[in-house]
Amino acid sequence: MKKLICLFTMLTAVSAFSSEAQRTSVNELAWLSGSWISDTGGTISEMHFTTPSAGLIMGTNRMVGNGQVLFAEFLKFEDANGAAVLNPNPLFLLASGQVGVSFPLKEMTATKVVFENTAHDFPKTVTYELKDRDTLINRVEGTKAGMPPVLETEFKRVK
Repeated sequence: MKKLICLFTMLTAVSAFSSEAQRTSVNELAWLSGSWISDTGGTISEMHFTTPSAGLIMGTNRMVGNGQVLFAEFLKFEDANGAAVLNPNPLFLLASGQVGVSFPLKEMTATKVVFENTAHDFPKTVTYELKDRDTLINRVEGTKAGMPPVLETEFKRVK
């Protein structure tokens, strides 16, 4: 009986450790915090992210070219069911009363996070990768008109 109780206790501890190891949190995305800018010959993109607090990071993304806003969105990284989720809300959707779609966490390392929603057309995948302390790569991928477009932008940290 003692052996059975000991075995049960060990299995319970291993199970709890395994499920905890699989849990992720937006708190692990602190490296996103701050302001980032990309200038690609007349088109300026800016991203701003708060520091994580209570399982939440708020962000904005704005692209301006030729004196006009080309794209803008609010971003929310939040903890849901033990994993980080990305909830972007482009302003053109909000203006029409719609909301964006959620992108559950697919992969997370110390310097890279990948969110994916395979049911969505574009983007299907959103990646943020810290190339070095002051360089952030944002990559969005999906399917549009039968072609798999990939948009990759390199941002520099604003100091």
